[in-house]
Amino acid sequence: MLRTLEALFVVLITFSVVFALTNYVYLEPPRNISSIGQQEYAQDLLKRVDENKTLTNAVFDESGESWSGVVKTLIDIVPPNVIFNITSYKISEDIPGTLKYVPINTGGNFKGVFPSGSVSVSYTVTSPEVTVTQTPEKIGYIKAGGEQMFTTLYILKCTDANGWWTTGYTSETLALDIYHQMSPYFETTVMVNSTTDFERLLNGNKITGSPSENVTDAIIINTFGECVPIPASKVSSPESFPNYLGRRVALYNWTWVSIVGYPFYYVSNTEEITGQNDWGIYGMTMIDARGLNGFIRGINNQAYTNDNTWRTSDIGVVSYATFLEDCQDYYGIYPGHSQTSTRALPGSWLTSNNFRLRLNIFDPVGNYYAGAAWAHEGTDGLTHGTLFALGLARTPDIKVAILGILAMYHPTIYRSDFSVSGTTRIVTLQIGQQGAS
Repeated sequence: MLRTLEALFVVLITFSVVFALTNYVYLEPPRNISSIGQQEYAQDLLKRVDENKTLTNAVFDESGESWSGVVKTLIDIVPPNVIFNITSYKISEDIPGTLKYVPINTGGNFKGVFPSGSVSVSYTVTSPEVTVTQTPEKIGYIKAGGEQMFTTLYILKCTDANGWWTTGYTSETLALDIYHQMSPYFETTVMVNSTTDFERLLNGNKITGSPSENVTDAIIINTFGECVPIPASKVSSPESFPNYLGRRVALYNWTWVSIVGYPFYYVSNTEEITGQNDWGIYGMTMIDARGLNGFIRGINNQAYTNDNTWRTSDIGVVSYATFLEDCQDYYGIYPGHSQTSTRALPGSWLTSNNFRLRLNIFDPVGNYYAGAAWAHEGTDGLTHGTLFALGLARTPDIKVAILGILAMYHPTIYRSDFSVSGTTRIVTLQIGQQGAS
């Protein structure tokens, strides 16, 4: 008897809960749910038909022959109980300021009055004959006298050197990828194909015969990661080479770009160096933290000292600076969303060495910067060289460096528009369900 009462009590509670839910939970009317679903379905139909520009080509086919194919395709893919009508319109402006929509083609599987609950969606198509062009502004500057000067981009691709922390890539492939993405923004882009060419550049000499190649005020991208190619004449004293390099960066006002890891940690010349870096990569010499410290002293016009103080910090996953989102959309370059920094540079150390923050890619963590451009200020108050260091974990994401350079110089992209008459048309698709009330 007791168990029977318990069972009745459970049934009573269950009934009460169901009753309460039916009174307080609002359910969307079936017609509204159907309409929302039909709109999404209709838009998806138009996109599917136009996947290979089939719909676009049919709309601008004056003969009308392709249009029947579009109608047949829709008949084949919609369910038997779905009815539709599709129409394309030409947009004209017979009266200035007033747009007129003139039907060109129509078709469907139903000619009567559509039932209530049917929906209509529109789709804009642009003529396949329209060419959209993007012409980037060339990066440069105006001299004091008003003369236009163009910045030269140098990409280190020395085939007689090895890289480090570039796992999965060779310096040659990185250099080629950077060249294809960056060269449109420069009047002159030069591949530095050997350490011999690199030495010519360090001595202030042009590598090519191009009259637009400018050694001064250039950008140099080092594709060798934590390593830097070293000319044969400097191999006998590898530890002091970054110091010499820093002096050259200051002398010619170069922007030196380090794409990943700890800058200047190794030097490499496969023709002159027989040793390896303790990890099986030959033709390399480890100079450890003395490399970065020597470079900073060099750009400050200070002599090399045997300073092996470790400067960077592992700050983990970092976030892009807010302004970079607009840059990504503007230039159409989207680096990996998640980036980790194990070699972030301390800002206080750089500012104490006469550097000022020129551009910051990531939000700093405390005093450490995962990716930033630091301009060196001389005693004359002018910039004498810039270090753009990305202290990210391997493998390198070159899009971060590319986007950083574009954000630093912000060249304009001149795009064509669609103001030519007759280049845009509208397609409408009305669908419904047979039997719907």
